Amino acid sequence: MKRVRLDKYLERQRQKWHIVQTFDDSEEYALKHLKRQGFHTLFPVFTKRVPNTNEIQTLPLMPGYVLVEFSLKDRWQPIYSTRGVKRLLETSRGKPASLSDEAVEQIQEIARAESIYDAPTGHLHIDPGTELIIKDGVYAGHHVICDYTDEKRVYVLLSIFGRETKTSVPHHLVDVA
Repeated sequence: MKRVRLDKYLERQRQKWHIVQTFDDSEEYALKHLKRQGFHTLFPVFTKRVPNTNEIQTLPLMPGYVLVEFSLKDRWQPIYSTRGVKRLLETSRGKPASLSDEAVEQIQEIARAESIYDAPTGHLHIDPGTELIIKDGVYAGHHVICDYTDEKRVYVLLSIFGRETKTSVPHHLVDVA
């Protein structure tokens, strides 16, 4: 019987992040099916403002790739036949290539740094009736009154031409006055 060194055995037991290549624009589809199979996944995204609008886009940091966490002792072979998955990146020996914990942390840090704000938790809790100031955009510098909020936007009363108009702005564009 062949002896396996203890460090190699322990290394195989540890969960590591691996890189999965998806078909074009199929990251979300692949993630859904990987999660259904019980895999822990990571899809780094960043947010950016669309020029000349207040719209926010969420874009993949690594288009065509998602990260999947598993141990080599786990049953990971079903990844190859998962819908939306093109292939699992491998070493020259045919084993799944893994990323260090530091590399995964760097990927997440880059996604945070590239984002204009941390969504969806990158906003203040704002009570109705609170006076706010708009920080950016067409109404930058205007004082408004919070009407209500939801996960993505603050609905405010904006005084234009002597009358109040109801409008909404993303959370990251307002501060308490």
